[in-house]
Amino acid sequence: MMKMMKPSMATRGGTSTISLSSISNSATGKNEYLEPPVACSGDGSAIGRESPAKKLRGLLESPGIHLGPACFDALSAKLIERSGFDFCFTTGFVSYGEMVDQGRQIAQAVSIPIIGDGDNGYGNAMNVKRTVKGYISAGFAGIILEDQSGYANQIDAFVLWIIFCQYEITSPAVWMSGAKVSLGKDLAGLEALQEKVVSREEAVMKIKAAVDARKESGSDIVIVARTDSRQAVCLEESIWRSRAFH
Repeated sequence: MMKMMKPSMATRGGTSTISLSSISNSATGKNEYLEPPVACSGDGSAIGRESPAKKLRGLLESPGIHLGPACFDALSAKLIERSGFDFCFTTGFVSYGEMVDQGRQIAQAVSIPIIGDGDNGYGNAMNVKRTVKGYISAGFAGIILEDQSGYANQIDAFVLWIIFCQYEITSPAVWMSGAKVSLGKDLAGLEALQEKVVSREEAVMKIKAAVDARKESGSDIVIVARTDSRQAVCLEESIWRSRAFH
């Protein structure tokens, strides 16, 4: 409940000024207008409060399997939080800028940690550093970085579009009813185009760049290194990369 007290008046050079220091909250006794803004750290969290990344690390270190649904905006993130989930994940935006903008809005709307899809870092190792720092400033608790080539990522967005248009697949029901089987070699060819990863050296260099960006920012953002080499190369290659990323 707000308590309005008679404001004090002062005259300076013929101009009257009103002091807002007399407007206070009767429940807390605090001035509602002159309270200083909350100071924030580089990772988007208020100074003195637990960072989003620290919350996520605590969750990952706890026993059990933790489910985190995907969200696409602040509203869907709030629905996930209200449903009792401990964290959520966001992806599906085309560009780095869109991910940062949406990520900032999502992080401000909820208190649970958010993991953002960082794609392949949106370029080379230098781009990876920019991406990680941008995600930190947006308030993400974690970032996923993959080792797909840029060419493969571009194809991803168009493969289903090509299939659905060429074969006049009008709904998922039609797809599941047997259209997928009838595509044969055409589908296999499209899938083969998708299964491309960067070299071992470049993949490891990107993860090192992400770690460097985290150190430079003074952040503890969780870096999730993902490899698609199981499909693109072989199981042994995916095991090698997983160990190298760690």
